[in-house]
Amino acid sequence: MIKTPFPVNVDTVKADLLSRLPSVLSYLYPEGRVSGSEFEIGNVDGDEGKSMKIALRGDKAGLWIDNATGEQGDILHLWAIKHHLCIKTQFSEIVKNAADWLGISPTNQEPTQQKMLPQKYQQSTLQTKPQIQEPQKIQYVYYAVDGSVIAHVNRHETDKGKDFRCFDVINQSHKAPDPRPLYNLPNVAQSEHIILCEGEKCADALISVGYCATTAIGGANTPIPKTDWSPLTGKHIWMWPDHDDAGYRYADHICKHLKTICASVTQLDPPTDKPPKWDAADAVAEGINVPEYIQAHIPKILPVTKPFQAYKIGTLFNDTSPMPEDIIYPRLLTISGFLLFGGAPKVGKTDFLISLLVRMGLGQEFLGFKPKRALKIVYIQAEIGYHYLRERFHKLSLTDEEKALLADNLVVTDHFKMRLDDEGIKHTAKMILEDFPDGDVDIICIDPFYNVFDGGANNASENDNQAVFDFLQNKLCKLRDMINPEAGIILSHHTKKIDKKTLAEDPFQAFSGASSLRRFYSSGMVMYYPEGTKTHRRIEFELRHGEGIPPKTVIKSNGQWCEIDPISERIVNQKYGEKLDKERIRKQDAVLEIIYAQAKEGKVFTHTQFCQVFEGQLGLGGKDAIRSRIDVLTTKGYIQFFKNSEAYNLPAMGRSKFGMMCVENMEIKVADGDDFKYVTVYPTHYKCPSTGASLPVRNSTEWVYEMEDLGDDI
Repeated sequence: MIKTPFPVNVDTVKADLLSRLPSVLSYLYPEGRVSGSEFEIGNVDGDEGKSMKIALRGDKAGLWIDNATGEQGDILHLWAIKHHLCIKTQFSEIVKNAADWLGISPTNQEPTQQKMLPQKYQQSTLQTKPQIQEPQKIQYVYYAVDGSVIAHVNRHETDKGKDFRCFDVINQSHKAPDPRPLYNLPNVAQSEHIILCEGEKCADALISVGYCATTAIGGANTPIPKTDWSPLTGKHIWMWPDHDDAGYRYADHICKHLKTICASVTQLDPPTDKPPKWDAADAVAEGINVPEYIQAHIPKILPVTKPFQAYKIGTLFNDTSPMPEDIIYPRLLTISGFLLFGGAPKVGKTDFLISLLVRMGLGQEFLGFKPKRALKIVYIQAEIGYHYLRERFHKLSLTDEEKALLADNLVVTDHFKMRLDDEGIKHTAKMILEDFPDGDVDIICIDPFYNVFDGGANNASENDNQAVFDFLQNKLCKLRDMINPEAGIILSHHTKKIDKKTLAEDPFQAFSGASSLRRFYSSGMVMYYPEGTKTHRRIEFELRHGEGIPPKTVIKSNGQWCEIDPISERIVNQKYGEKLDKERIRKQDAVLEIIYAQAKEGKVFTHTQFCQVFEGQLGLGGKDAIRSRIDVLTTKGYIQFFKNSEAYNLPAMGRSKFGMMCVENMEIKVADGDDFKYVTVYPTHYKCPSTGASLPVRNSTEWVYEMEDLGDDI
């Protein structure tokens, strides 16, 4: 019986499949994933899941088992199943099919058996011609996205070095295709983050440890215009150059080209202590932990600098596709958006921000704001130490299930003490990618702006609009683009002191650097106390896109932030309005205003002392006129008294029926070491309007008026 030879050598095909195992498996099972030393997929049909495991390395490379069914086999079994071929009756067709995919040239001859020399010539003294060593050949196959072969590059290792020869499979030509394809295109098409390296050997090494890697035909010598780079459009690229001058020049040139089409480009800097020509393949061979290496050598971010995209107006009219889903609905934070959240110190910004982020991380509604799902959030806070931060989170009312979900979705820093300059961005990006290695971050929140602001070379302040704009564009956006260009940024910022009228008319002018901030952000949110109250807050909104969000009045009750409904708000505001009317009366009455102003200088008076000191001054008239005026004001509750002078570091009063005079919201200047401070004065006694007696107040912190207004007495 004559043995029919296989068209190609079986061992060669199998060895080639195993040498490119991650790429082969990704081609066979696009829904699968690399997990450590194994490739995971649901079953032999390619359904999603983890039941079927395929070994990627070692003696068992290519062997697989489906734990659900008990089926098992090797890489050729998988190839047969996916191509609907029978392993027993169609084995030669299976091998030929795999060889075609690999680009291996067929041969119709079996290897010839080596002939033995006659015994008399098998002596070591036999003089023969020097044997010429055949060059070692390694073949790299370039595939199209659909898995068909475009070209293969044959690398010959000779005594004189490496020799590369390219074969265009489609055109059957011994030259590179035009345009030249990228390596590993089936995986490139499925991946968002890709390592671009110098040469197929480096790409295969990175693929073997689970990364999507690619290169161009010719490596560092490739002419950039001759390669089709379009498959990298919109992708996030890490450029890993060889450790030599040629490698760095190539990396610089290619990165400048790619940053016009890619979502982001990050150029890695190889360690300086490595020998010349050290590359990614050497790193894998040395057993270097590639993920740790990448995080440790992220130096400079090359942002996308494509100046703009122009569209014909018809394109805009005809595009009726759904709008991108808001990160936080409605339009509070949009895709790649920037939310500026501001308020005065001690207004409760951080507490409010923590509550907002926690609910967004849980995928829950908060005060009418809804996340698109449970969001992944990095909260970079620069004001609270670990123990006090821990205390705040312990006060949140969360179930065990919510805590478990939040543990995977929210990362919080401990008193961040770094400026976000170039070096700060590098370390911050490393920290974020350690917690979210896939870069799937939805929100990067920074609290507050002042603590991380980099004033640039001139060390400018936050009031310098140009410095603020440069920081937002060249620091924060670079950080965001390195992690996830579609992530939203929330930036907390203190507002400056402005008069209440301006605050009410345009609260967004209260930001330091407001001009640049308002030009840059996509949404703004300002929290402040309405005039005359310290119990509830007003939140105003400003949106660049959308119909706008109505103002909210919120209050914290039983540890939870709640929105006050419009009816309740009107009742509350009515009471505050009455209180503000009384405050205006105080400012309009000369006696009340003098008492208030003198306390700011550290001076307080009994009513007798006041009459003596200010007789004939400031248009008040004589002592009797002043005393008469004070009697009216004390009877109606606008002037009350305090007898605990020692509480304010004041001398003992001596004998006085009523005590020292005070008015509502009065603050007194008192010594504080080598400095001074202002302390609010609270009444201890008031004058009974019926008897004129001095009586203790019911609640020293609540000012009670006996009459609603002063009528014609003002």
